[in-house]
Amino acid sequence: MTLKEIIIPDTQLTGLRFEEVINKLTRKTVLKYNDETSELKPLITWLKKRAEEFVNAEKGKQKKARNNEIGIDIQNNFFEALTKSIIKDWTIKKSSKGYPDYIFENEGNDLYLECKAYERISGSETKEQDTLRSFYLSPSITETVKKDGYHFVIGFEFTKDDRKEEYTITKCTIIDSYLLTELKLKYEFNTNNLHMYTRDKIYTYPPT
Repeated sequence: MTLKEIIIPDTQLTGLRFEEVINKLTRKTVLKYNDETSELKPLITWLKKRAEEFVNAEKGKQKKARNNEIGIDIQNNFFEALTKSIIKDWTIKKSSKGYPDYIFENEGNDLYLECKAYERISGSETKEQDTLRSFYLSPSITETVKKDGYHFVIGFEFTKDDRKEEYTITKCTIIDSYLLTELKLKYEFNTNNLHMYTRDKIYTYPPT
């Protein structure tokens, strides 16, 4: 196979619907949330309350974290806040890798929740409208998305002080991932350390 055959122009792989991508990768159905009729309504009411409590508890607090670790810090802290309260008929677990960050399970359809963080720069400027990539999926989701269900994203806005490596949470937003219709496939070639460092070496110090 030639490189030209492998690499399909990006123009052919844009505008992908989230629910179609999940279905193709996992053979599971992404359900669209309806606030009036959904079986999920009690859970979402509970989730909104937990999110509001989390934001209110964090407002005004300077949390220590390196700039590239703020998202992970928020993800871990929010999960801890979720597990302090119990929602009847549901169990919560944190995914060990990849998508999603949290899984809410019951006897019916699951809720897959991805936790994201974005920065408020100054004044009214916010990365809520940023066009940089901030949502990722990979084929590894076949290990975590095992049932039909709902897929949400909860995004936490924060401000940060680069000099002190501190941040403050200011807002949160929940969206239905079913409505994501502009996913784009980005090609990536990769290898691993074993393959790289067991080759013939130009230089190693100290010598082995």
